[in-house]
Amino acid sequence: MKKMLGSILLFISLVHSAYAYVGFDVCNYGNEKVNSVLCYGPAVLMGTTIQGNVKVAGSLNATHVTMGAMEIIGTVEINDATINGDVEITGSLNATKTVFKGNIKLITADAQFKSS
Repeated sequence: MKKMLGSILLFISLVHSAYAYVGFDVCNYGNEKVNSVLCYGPAVLMGTTIQGNVKVAGSLNATHVTMGAMEIIGTVEINDATINGDVEITGSLNATKTVFKGNIKLITADAQFKSS
């Protein structure tokens, strides 16, 4: 009985630790379609299509992406992208070959738009 109880406690602690940091690590998305992105940490999007919103508390590095609205607190590097919704960024922005179809709200001292 003690052995079984010990095994159960070990299992519960492992499950708890496995889910303790969900969303608090690097979020990596490749060439795939997702409904939305919510990340508490750095996010990397490469060739990703996001049908809904992207919310990141951390840096965002995105290349060859299409997305809905975007809300970021952190540094944003975005290349060859289409953003169909509104954009709100608190932090720096470097956009290259990016189409912004909605409103843009920036709280920053550094924003660069190249062929955007």
